[in-house]
Amino acid sequence: MEGLGATLASLGRNCQNSGKLDLHFLCAELLKKDKFNIWHLLHEDGFEGRIQFIDFNAKQTFGKLRSLHGDWTTYGRLLIPEIIRSNIVLYLDSDHIETDILQFADIEFTTTLSAVKEGTVH
Repeated sequence: MEGLGATLASLGRNCQNSGKLDLHFLCAELLKKDKFNIWHLLHEDGFEGRIQFIDFNAKQTFGKLRSLHGDWTTYGRLLIPEIIRSNIVLYLDSDHIETDILQFADIEFTTTLSAVKEGTVH
């Protein structure tokens, strides 16, 4: 949750027009108070976009695959095409970003999967 908090704070502070954003959170066993804290953190920083929490049972859905330290939550990203109805989706892991996320809106994606080739680690 700490990494997610840093990402959300950065998103809120660096996005010029957060009203253009729809944030979808894939939640496996996320407590109601944690969802409220996410919502509160975003709105405290002036977030004006839409927020949706999508609950799923990670173990039931992906339990036949090998877990990461007993957790299957990371496989949730494989559900994105099924549950988010949009032509373009930008998946962000809970890493810290210090950029206006809307700068990616001008990129013309030509494949099903696009990724950053390299980056700087601070």
